[in-house]
Amino acid sequence: MIAMTDTPHRPTEAHSASTTIESEDGQWVVYLTVVFPDGIVRHEIQRYRSERQATIAARWFQRSADRDHGDHPL
Repeated sequence: MIAMTDTPHRPTEAHSASTTIESEDGQWVVYLTVVFPDGIVRHEIQRYRSERQATIAARWFQRSADRDHGDHPL
């Protein structure tokens, strides 16, 4: 049975999102950190063999997060 409500469920609006790069086990890992009103979520995006590849990917993810949020402050 599926419960239906009059209002659709929407995730909580994020305050900010940022990417970070860390060196782990000889690889470079890109993390996405999202700050919500009720907590922080940190997610490993991908591992890369070079710092340059990780930096490029982190910039893509950051620009996408900024663009998806539009003019509203994250």
